[in-house]
Amino acid sequence: MSARRLAPALVVSLFALLLPGAPRAEEKSGKVKIAVLNVRALGNVVKKTGKDNSTIEVMKTSDGGEIALSGIATLVTAQLAKDPKLDVISSKDIESMVGFERQKELLGCGDASCLVEIGGALGRDYLVASEIAEVGSTYLLSMSLVSVTKAKAAGRLTKRVQFVAQVADTMTAATQELLELARKRELEDPRKRDKKVAILDVKAGGIEANKVQGLASLVASEVAGRADTLVTTGEDIRALIGFERQRTALGCEEASCLAEIGGALGVDFIITTEVSKIGDEWVLALSMVDIKKAQATNRTAARVRRAELLVDHTISGVKELFFELNVDTNKSTGRYIQKTETNVWGWSLLTTGVVVAGTGTVVLNALAVPRNAEANATGLEPEEQNTIQNEAVTLLAIGFTLVGAGGATAIIGALDLLLHGSSAERLEFIPTSGADVPAAGASLRIPLP
Repeated sequence: MSARRLAPALVVSLFALLLPGAPRAEEKSGKVKIAVLNVRALGNVVKKTGKDNSTIEVMKTSDGGEIALSGIATLVTAQLAKDPKLDVISSKDIESMVGFERQKELLGCGDASCLVEIGGALGRDYLVASEIAEVGSTYLLSMSLVSVTKAKAAGRLTKRVQFVAQVADTMTAATQELLELARKRELEDPRKRDKKVAILDVKAGGIEANKVQGLASLVASEVAGRADTLVTTGEDIRALIGFERQRTALGCEEASCLAEIGGALGVDFIITTEVSKIGDEWVLALSMVDIKKAQATNRTAARVRRAELLVDHTISGVKELFFELNVDTNKSTGRYIQKTETNVWGWSLLTTGVVVAGTGTVVLNALAVPRNAEANATGLEPEEQNTIQNEAVTLLAIGFTLVGAGGATAIIGALDLLLHGSSAERLEFIPTSGADVPAAGASLRIPLP
């Protein structure tokens, strides 16, 4: 450990032992000890002066909004403190022990070993690390519960919201969900998670890295959500091979280079993510490298016009990377072909709606209106005029009903096409002679940009 990293840990340890009321490692209260770290923001972070003349960090969003990072950390701490089984210490408590500048130096590090140093010095069992990232018009809120003794995340999740006003409520709910997720993980049989996967940081091309770096946490959360995987993130990798070497490693794209890193980490697969800006388009590329084979087992790419669509394609891309691993190769052999499938439901509703509305328009213009004009003509007998008037009213009712129903159906169809796309790509398994089609996961729908 370097002297620069050792000094902060010693300072924390000293204050943790001497400060009255500070948590101590040897205390046996029966409660799980958790420390809530400052929220990490990937974006435009500025310093502002609060009402009490204190300095606070605020994340400025592209739509002119502001997110007070200390406020989010306070919400997370308050939510955890509601659980009587937890002994919670916040970043403000740490600040009071070690001083603002020293605390910033401590909490400024994000890798697993640095977090473990802080947690160990403060006698904590777990650390809660949070991250807020803005990708286009979407906000990604990521949380992880890091075990100090195991130096790895006991649980992690990522939520997405569209508006700044949703951040506070979402983080509060995510905190409780993270606890429940971690508790379920503790009861799992660790042997079921037989695939060890490392998630490297996002490689950005032609854009600022912090605009897309939040996708790495999203990939990690999606992979960690699988029942058969153990995840190591870029933060964990830095703890093992150092920041500079990882940055160099990310520059190599050969499978053999990544396989060397994966071998050192003891993982089976490495997932890399690359986002580039080419003209008006965003290009997302995901790849999975099999360490034992030293080759890429699967790749996926997407081109989108809006940055926020990268989130959807990242989620579907992770599923596609793992698709072939879900196939039982002992029972089925064959190949996959990519097919384009039309959104039949959306187009059917839109077409039917247009036809019905058009029919209603014809009934109104060609039948109801002339019949109504005929009913208002002079020289008719009262009985004959009433008959024609009734027919006109009936035709008007039919016409307006058809126009209304058709218009509503067409709108539903248009919305379905807008939300799910006019078509989708599908991976179809074609078995060889005598092979069986997999019972589950035989196809995967991937939305087109």
